[in-house]
Amino acid sequence: MHLWLKAPALIAACLAIAACGQKTISLPSDSAAYAQLATAAAPLEGQAYRIGDGDTLRINVFQEPDLSLSEAVVDVNGNVTLPLVGDVSAISLTNSELAAELTAQLRRYLVNPQVTVAITRSVAKRVFVEGDVNKAGVFPLEGNVTLLGALAMAEGTSEIADTKQVLVFRTVGGQRYGAKFDVDAIRNGSAEDPRLAPQDLVVVGLSSSKQWVRNLIQLSPVFGSIFIALNQN
Repeated sequence: MHLWLKAPALIAACLAIAACGQKTISLPSDSAAYAQLATAAAPLEGQAYRIGDGDTLRINVFQEPDLSLSEAVVDVNGNVTLPLVGDVSAISLTNSELAAELTAQLRRYLVNPQVTVAITRSVAKRVFVEGDVNKAGVFPLEGNVTLLGALAMAEGTSEIADTKQVLVFRTVGGQRYGAKFDVDAIRNGSAEDPRLAPQDLVVVGLSSSKQWVRNLIQLSPVFGSIFIALNQN
């Protein structure tokens, strides 16, 4: 039976799993799991990246080196600070939209200013890896990173990891999706290696279920307001 569980019910279910030892979590798995995550990510494909706080930008004002910035960090209020102009809101803009806004601001001081903006480091483009790995943490998502690639960044799975139950969680439109993968099958070529998306959370193994539930909550402050898809037997 397919259930949608709110956070309190999910936590209770996960703790029950921990209490039962190595009981298997029934999530869509392997090819079905890949299809689910790919479908969930589909609305994001082709969309221009929008600037977030903490991102680093390179702002170039043509023939104006004193106004150009090689590393402009978007502050917690979503602003970048440019000489002459001061603070300009960059949050949720694309690089071309921000360039247009800076160009408009600089017209008060320059004749025909030409501004380009490049995103050199994106805080949003990262993946979380937790559970039975050798180096849990937050890793940059540059290019097409797959599940095996994320595990490699985490320096591989631990000796006690249950590599047949590696979970990937993805949030799209405020709704969280979950899928389970058999990493052994991916490594031997009998299953597809799924491509990860920004903000994906990878949880390896079930030997420390209570701990990864706590970590999941810590990594997702808005966890109480979203849903997770579980297929419960």
